[in-house]
Amino acid sequence: GVTTVVNLALQGLAYLLTHGERHPTGSSFEKSTFTKLIVGYFVNTVVVPLAVAGVTLYDPYTGTWTFHLTGITQAWYEAGGVVDQAVSLILACALLTDFMKVLPLDVLFCRHVRGLFAASQIKLNRLWEPPEMPIGGLYAEAFRTLALGMVYAPIYPPAFLLTAAGLGISFY
Repeated sequence: GVTTVVNLALQGLAYLLTHGERHPTGSSFEKSTFTKLIVGYFVNTVVVPLAVAGVTLYDPYTGTWTFHLTGITQAWYEAGGVVDQAVSLILACALLTDFMKVLPLDVLFCRHVRGLFAASQIKLNRLWEPPEMPIGGLYAEAFRTLALGMVYAPIYPPAFLLTAAGLGISFY
């Protein structure tokens, strides 16, 4: 959950920073957004969980608090381990972000609920305008799903199937 919330904050920050750059074309704006988002998503979604799992500050053999590299252990495959977190992240990317692109609840609410109370045809037409399509953000989210599969699938092969399903939803 924390990773998903931080990704949403990174997305808002990336759009804010990119708007401040004042790009002359929409293509350069989307390219800049994509670059910022893939770096942020990759670090937050892939690198941070691996770094946290590979390092411990407590050495169980000596009973002291010290910096200790653990590497891949059996704990990675147990409940709450790295593999469990990876599966959760792949599912969260596929279900939360990609599914919300397929079924935009805010747009549907504006059209079908707020549209009932529109005072004029012009206001109703504004509610039915197509939503913005942030191509840079869409590609960055697809890259995040792909990166999760490429990094975690070698240690947990069913992640290939989950990633393929997530990319299928993203493609749709």
